[in-house]
Amino acid sequence: MRSFKKNIYKLNSKSCNLEPLSVITTDPTNEAGDNGAATITYSGNQGIISYNINNGTFVTVTSSPFIITGLSASTEYTIIVKDSFEEDCQKSITFNLGESSFQFNADYIMLTYEFTTGLDLDTRTRIVTPNVGQTTQSKYLGWSKLIQYPETGTPYEIWSGDNTRTGFESVLFNINLFKTTYPLENILVIDARCFWFNIVGTTPVNVATTLWKGGLPIKNGFIWENPTATETFQINSVGKIITLAPATDKANSSGERVATLTYNLSNNTGVLNNNDTTTPSV
Repeated sequence: MRSFKKNIYKLNSKSCNLEPLSVITTDPTNEAGDNGAATITYSGNQGIISYNINNGTFVTVTSSPFIITGLSASTEYTIIVKDSFEEDCQKSITFNLGESSFQFNADYIMLTYEFTTGLDLDTRTRIVTPNVGQTTQSKYLGWSKLIQYPETGTPYEIWSGDNTRTGFESVLFNINLFKTTYPLENILVIDARCFWFNIVGTTPVNVATTLWKGGLPIKNGFIWENPTATETFQINSVGKIITLAPATDKANSSGERVATLTYNLSNNTGVLNNNDTTTPSV
């Protein structure tokens, strides 16, 4: 789990208001694998902002977000963003390409599978950590599987239904209810998978993540909206081409992974990872 780190500031009259960063990465597309990029977002600065990469030289930036280019696959990067307003006012985050990182105190999280080409993307979604019982293929949410989880009682995980065309399918997570149900758990890991039932798409599938503080989500088609939320935060996974299109027994396919979401329920940091090869599938 990637983590955001705050420095301890000097005891003086100044205060550091630099807010947590979000990072959205772009995978390399060239043969050398070194033209990746990262888009860094910050807020709350009171002075001049600069950043460095892996303890290198600080570079001044003029606006948020800013983009770092020339990044390589299979390399871990630590970015430090510094506000000149106060000597020790800085924020750091560590990431690899294929990840999108954020910090937000969410009451609800909606994962939306977005597909702009192809027909009938069938989704498979489950909670991996903690073990809530979604440990078999039949416990995924999605077409021919479950509509909600738990299957009885009040669910903290709800599927939007089967979109047989192009566009969206979503799963809504009630984080408040989940915390009440599992008060001792700090880490939530969600596996987002899919496959093509009909025409295979030619553009990347993306998991758009919407987080809300407060309000009450209202279902509208294959997504939820929350007009009464007090705060909203949106971030996307790095897109991924999905090629899996089972010729037979589609109903029993576990799908191909688009991304995993790891969300820390204690410090409200999260990472969407489209290169996750360690989280198990069922």
